[in-house]
Amino acid sequence: MPAPQGTAHTLQDSARAAADHGYAILLAPDSMFLLSPLSTLAIAASAADIGVGTLVMSSPLRAPAVAAWEAHSLALLTEGRFELGIGAGLSASVPFLESAGLGVGTPAQRIRSLEETIERLDALSAGNHVHITMAAGGPKTRGLAARMADSVILTGDPYMDVAGHSGLVDEFQASAGDRAGEIELLTNLLIVGEGPVDTSLLQARGLDADRLVASNAVSVLRGSPDEMCDELQRRRELLGSSYITVSQQAMEQFAPVVANLSGK
Repeated sequence: MPAPQGTAHTLQDSARAAADHGYAILLAPDSMFLLSPLSTLAIAASAADIGVGTLVMSSPLRAPAVAAWEAHSLALLTEGRFELGIGAGLSASVPFLESAGLGVGTPAQRIRSLEETIERLDALSAGNHVHITMAAGGPKTRGLAARMADSVILTGDPYMDVAGHSGLVDEFQASAGDRAGEIELLTNLLIVGEGPVDTSLLQARGLDADRLVASNAVSVLRGSPDEMCDELQRRRELLGSSYITVSQQAMEQFAPVVANLSGK
């Protein structure tokens, strides 16, 4: 579940609550409009025995050597509880990053930066592998994820339904070849349960809640806890999705699903 923004006290409370509800990991986004994810995760990890990770670290914000150094440091400080989620950065963020004086580079350069970060992290880890989650939108990024990632988020049309996403999964698994069975598929749920929709979260991503629901997007999981459990198990059979994330606002509502499906 993505970590909230706030004080050290609220971050620690959220980490403890997530652990108490049975969540396996607390995740933080990477944006210059928010708190630094690695500092956030260090505070959270100090409060509870829970995994922490970035979802996802934006490679244009850090040189590969710096990203690998910071990831390695947090992996050591959390005694192996850190996962590095990483991506090439959203195209929509390029103008802002350039205005901040950051050299974003071409798409090919950003993908090479991802690869170099993972290679450097592997070298620093010296056999203590750090779990890699990669956001993969285009074919070249998906090809890199097929070779190097432990988990992957197949990004693309946010309004794609489950059937459409199944085709995307099939293409990725074919490209992964012998590694296909080793790579977790991650689904980030944006709308959960039967309660009201957190429109602020969606608006920040430029998404329309009504359109997501109407299109039966893969990021939507409606229904009672039992119905959500059944649908997640159906999707696991269809898509192979085994790594599910929800927003901090949905933590309480989704907790019965976590309790029901834990270990299954």
